[in-house]
Amino acid sequence: MPRLLIINNIPTPYRTFMYNTLYDVGKHYDFDVTVAFQARRETRRVWKPEDFQMHFPHRFSRGVRGRPNEFFTRSTLNLDLLWTIRTHKYDYITIAPSMSVANWISAVLPTRKAKKLMWIEVNRLALKNDYWPVRMFRRALYRGFDGTVCPGKRAFECVCYIRPAMAKKPVVYLPNLADTGAFTQKVGVYRADREALRAELGVGKDMLMMLGIGIAPCKGWHLALPAIAEVPGDFRLFLLGDDPGRRDLEDIARKLKVEGRVRFLGNVSENGVLRHLAAADWFLHAATWDCSPLACVEAVCAGLPMAVSRQTGNAPEVLEEGLNGLTFDPCDHDEFVTAIREMIALPESQRESFGRESERIAGEKFDPVACARRFFVALSEIQ
Repeated sequence: MPRLLIINNIPTPYRTFMYNTLYDVGKHYDFDVTVAFQARRETRRVWKPEDFQMHFPHRFSRGVRGRPNEFFTRSTLNLDLLWTIRTHKYDYITIAPSMSVANWISAVLPTRKAKKLMWIEVNRLALKNDYWPVRMFRRALYRGFDGTVCPGKRAFECVCYIRPAMAKKPVVYLPNLADTGAFTQKVGVYRADREALRAELGVGKDMLMMLGIGIAPCKGWHLALPAIAEVPGDFRLFLLGDDPGRRDLEDIARKLKVEGRVRFLGNVSENGVLRHLAAADWFLHAATWDCSPLACVEAVCAGLPMAVSRQTGNAPEVLEEGLNGLTFDPCDHDEFVTAIREMIALPESQRESFGRESERIAGEKFDPVACARRFFVALSEIQ
């Protein structure tokens, strides 16, 4: 039975779902899947391991005092993890090479027999400190890998940009997995009473509702607000999520006199996200860079028309131009304004067609069990 070790920093909600799925599906392909977490949590995350039901085999690296590492940082060095990689008889090991000191060493550390696969989500726009010395350092780290596991086209393009020789090595695509079946079903329940839901949200019958999820600086809303200010019309943009920069965005909205059309709702519950997805006419993602946002996957699964910036890492996977939405460059103000005008002008019948195409894409590309099956088939073909 082939043994796969997945090395990750901490448990998160979608990672937990992904690893549970890989473990369950892997058994049908005679794969033994184990996850090694480098720490219990990160300072900027509120999640703790106790929050998740992890039925996949897993363990937490232990520090020099023999206790599990509590926090993961760039300087994390897990000697027990390095010993495991060097001495245990795994057939495949996946690891993100740039996450910490331990990852750096793991990237170049020889293994007994395992195929070492690089896990990477970043695209070129999201690269930090992409100047010559850092690029050479990354290139040296990538040299020790036998292949790549990544969520989509742009991530692999980034790998090949840093180390062109990786283009000749195997690549296995594995998108960020979500419980798409349950997600779609729950959105459908809310959508069955859509008119009442929109009325509750203060959205008129003929008003166009756009939805954005996440307001971190990389999401590009500081560029969206000036574009919105130039486009007249009866529409509203609802923004879910919180960030220290929220007050600045609200100030920009007031100065541009669009505060009546842009609503900052802060963090909402999971049901709150589902309700807004069910009520929305469009999903708008204006990122100036964003690796592989799960919000875009969820919006596709919700059957929404998609307006996604070309700087979004998984844009090629979640959007087929002209079939389920449109792409744009948020840094080009005129292009952004044109995109918003197109969203407003699109007839309802065409929006419904876009929504059906999003549902098709979700079924073809993001069904978690199907993705896991393709993953193990591709993995078993790596020699």
